[in-house]
Amino acid sequence: MNRAETVFLLFVFGWCAAVVLTPLAVHGPGAIGVASEISYRVFGHVCHQWDSHSFHIAGAKLPVCIRCSMIYGTFFLACLAAVALRISAVESRRARMFLLFALLPMLIDVACDLTGFHQSNVITRIITGSIAGGSLGMILAPHCIEWLQMVLSHNHSGSV
Repeated sequence: MNRAETVFLLFVFGWCAAVVLTPLAVHGPGAIGVASEISYRVFGHVCHQWDSHSFHIAGAKLPVCIRCSMIYGTFFLACLAAVALRISAVESRRARMFLLFALLPMLIDVACDLTGFHQSNVITRIITGSIAGGSLGMILAPHCIEWLQMVLSHNHSGSV
């Protein structure tokens, strides 16, 4: 694994770890509890955080809903797979046309829920979030890694 892949995977892992660790730190002393509060605020900018739509750990809800949890978790797993399978950005560009199809189940589930046609539930949120996150990870990881390689090589050559 090269440096760009390592940096990228550590970042994505850190994001996912923050989701899981935040509820565990809710009742932590001092700085740990404050870090948990900050994490809830930060994730509040990307998710509605409705209690009824969230997984709970140790009696506290995750800082993101079930669908977002699945998106992040499967995104990380797909990024690991993309690195292990050595998927290139060129191969990923060919797959981009399928991205809409990967996001469509989630969009339909949300639209049906909002219109009252069908009520979204835990199962539909898990499935649609997993499809979206896995697809996004396989498609975006190679591009992010390629960009990081460029940035890291530029910074390395500039420091000589």
